[in-house]
Amino acid sequence: VLAFPDPGSSDFSLVLPDGAYSVQLIDAFGRVVLNAPIGTERMVDAHDLSPGIYSVIATSFQGVRLFGRWVKE
Repeated sequence: VLAFPDPGSSDFSLVLPDGAYSVQLIDAFGRVVLNAPIGTERMVDAHDLSPGIYSVIATSFQGVRLFGRWVKE
């Protein structure tokens, strides 16, 4: 998963293969801080998150998991 802009300060976009996905963001303590479906625009709203490094897990509805990371300034 490619997330941009990285680092960023609010919303960010994901580059994913075609299809529908749910996205999880996991903070440095292993807590799931966001768990949401993502539409075709591939935008993630990160306004409410604290600055830090986040793991990104995108799961397709067929069960394929893709991994990445994103940094919030």
